[in-house]
Amino acid sequence: MDLSFKGIWGYHPLLVSLANTGEPLFIVNRSGNRPSHDGAHHVLDHAIALCRRAGFDDVLLRGDTDFTMSAHLDRWDDDGVRFVFGHDADSGFVNRAENMLFDDFSELMRKAKHAFSTTRAKQPRIKEEIVKERGYLNKRLLAEDTIDFEFKPHRAKKSYRIVVLRKWIVEERGQRTIGEDFQYFFYITNDRSLSQDQVIAESNGRCNQENLIEQLKNGVRALHAPVKHAQRQLGLHGHRGPRVVAESLVSAYSFLSRLGGARSTKPSATSSCAWTSELSSSVSS
Repeated sequence: MDLSFKGIWGYHPLLVSLANTGEPLFIVNRSGNRPSHDGAHHVLDHAIALCRRAGFDDVLLRGDTDFTMSAHLDRWDDDGVRFVFGHDADSGFVNRAENMLFDDFSELMRKAKHAFSTTRAKQPRIKEEIVKERGYLNKRLLAEDTIDFEFKPHRAKKSYRIVVLRKWIVEERGQRTIGEDFQYFFYITNDRSLSQDQVIAESNGRCNQENLIEQLKNGVRALHAPVKHAQRQLGLHGHRGPRVVAESLVSAYSFLSRLGGARSTKPSATSSCAWTSELSSSVSS
């Protein structure tokens, strides 16, 4: 236990989960003052080995900017592990994106959740109208587009693909437009077979792991007990945790094999690593 960046005493657990099934693979308890990526590469290595022992031959690591550990990218790439991590939008990256030709960007086409909606119509949105009426600052998304380039991290020997997401934001106050701005988001990956849209979709898919974190943190309260290993709490609450993950992965493999029919390739694994404050990042395949 130690003081966190919020100035309160607590812990900073690291959670790695299988995104395919949402099951936790590893939970490592750490002091509250530890950074998010502390020891994450060791846990991810264990998760990769566990998924491969369970029959997965394709593994994809997904994580946010705190898990872009450039010293380990070459090693994972040589081992045949794919990854999609967020990358910090530092001044060098932003300048490079701003200096690219405007026509080289491609419009981002996000995949629809449903081909045909069977749900009833949503109620009209009134929050934006209230913001306009009261003259508050309102930032509205106009468009999204993408581009990519090659980049070699300073602690890596290889170059990797950087996918850029540019958001066109308009700032309004009341009925007046007071400015426009671009916000940039960057993703690093070694998978060049994915389209730019697919890379962004993979990274956004990691956000679903927040639901698992919420269940562990405030549901079974597995991340609250002051014990050395948070796995003990999973066992106390009867949660399907790391003790049965091998059987669960085999069951998932059998189910997906039947679902795939004649498909001969083995299914891929997706897991996520996260921390209690934001708990987000993933191992997937």
